[in-house]
Amino acid sequence: PEIPYVTGFRPWQSPNCVLPPAVVSNTLTGMLVTHGFLRGAFMGHSYGTSWLSYMCKYAPKVMVAAVFLDPICFCLHCPRLTKQFVYHRADPGSISYMVRTDVIINWTIQRSFPWARIALFTEQIPVPSCVFLSDGDQLVPAELAETYLKSKGAPVKDFDHADKAHFATGPLNVTVFRGDGHGDWTERGAPTMKVIVDALHVLCEKHEQKDR
Repeated sequence: PEIPYVTGFRPWQSPNCVLPPAVVSNTLTGMLVTHGFLRGAFMGHSYGTSWLSYMCKYAPKVMVAAVFLDPICFCLHCPRLTKQFVYHRADPGSISYMVRTDVIINWTIQRSFPWARIALFTEQIPVPSCVFLSDGDQLVPAELAETYLKSKGAPVKDFDHADKAHFATGPLNVTVFRGDGHGDWTERGAPTMKVIVDALHVLCEKHEQKDR
């Protein structure tokens, strides 16, 4: 099944609605095969990075590259994500408020969030990867994640100075949207997306060069 967003879950109807890691990896692998591919590059945003985490652990041979956008999977031992989501009241006029008050999303985060399974460490990432963080993120502990990834040798650049050379460095690199909250960068549209797509292309080129 294709579940395009977290609001597709109805965990109060069945515990199987929030898919376990093995089912997620089998589902995504099956989707690739259905379209005639054996491997692929994966990109996930926010809750979607939990599925990237599962793929890293359960289906590494299927992956060519990965792009993590506003990832929730790093530094999950820090209570910021669940604490901010559950107890912090968002601005009623913001998109964040609409997301946080959605009954199904709220239920998923409060009652069906397998954080121990989602938590990801750099040693578990099997392919070249780019991580994009928003330093004003109200949900993700972005500063802690940046510090952690930097301590593991990942080069860090601000988005305004990131280029293809940066995306080609190391097995893992980090780009930071300075001054942005969770997902705020999406409001800038095509110019921002072009840079992210460039990052993905660079990662795929690294894989192709490795296979030659």
